[in-house]
Amino acid sequence: FKEHWQRYRRLSHAFVHCDVLTDPRPLLAHIRDEPGAVMWFSNAPFTVYSNWQYMLEERQAMYDRWIDGLVEQNPRMLLYGSDYQNANVNCLEAGEYAVLYREQDRGPLGPSLRCQHAIRM
Repeated sequence: FKEHWQRYRRLSHAFVHCDVLTDPRPLLAHIRDEPGAVMWFSNAPFTVYSNWQYMLEERQAMYDRWIDGLVEQNPRMLLYGSDYQNANVNCLEAGEYAVLYREQDRGPLGPSLRCQHAIRM
């Protein structure tokens, strides 16, 4: 763990104050199309705050804008997080995920077929 932590500390870090739901542009401006990029966005589109403040359709529209922005900046970037319905997004490239997301969305009460994809190592 110590060795891993030391390597992690040497990575470049940037902290960007931004609300990825209402205006993800400040964060998207920091993303570069480079190999090995990873984005962990946790469950930002499906938090207590987002559920209290926004209706499902609003969260979906914000999430669509978020995913489109990530794809535009780096379609190869690996994504980890949860979507506006709290369905997991794990180890999928942004471009690949965007296609699956739009083709396989079954709505808020349907199963997410995206969750059935194997994690690549």
